[in-house]
Amino acid sequence: MFAHRAIESITLDKKTMHLKDKIMPRYAELIYNGFWFSKERLSLQKIIDKKRKRVEGYVTVKLYKGNISIVSRQSKKSIYSLRKSSFESGKLFSKQYVENFIKVAAKKLKQKNIK
Repeated sequence: MFAHRAIESITLDKKTMHLKDKIMPRYAELIYNGFWFSKERLSLQKIIDKKRKRVEGYVTVKLYKGNISIVSRQSKKSIYSLRKSSFESGKLFSKQYVENFIKVAAKKLKQKNIK
């Protein structure tokens, strides 16, 4: 479970992770109450199956005195790229790009607060 969650953290975006965390208790409740063949459970299963296709990779864990630590994780389907996000590559973001990014992010926040 711990290793699976570690792979999810590099293959799924934040919004998908929150959605998954929201629907899993409902999914478990449906199964517990015997509604395996219900339309709601089948719909949730389709969502889970679609998102699960992205979750694959390798996790190295360290077990020590009852503790689990993630040593490394890697996936070919990772949404994170060190090359694209690193400032060490010598490339700098243009001022215009950064300003546009901030404007778009601010607009999204304003729309979210209005709703």
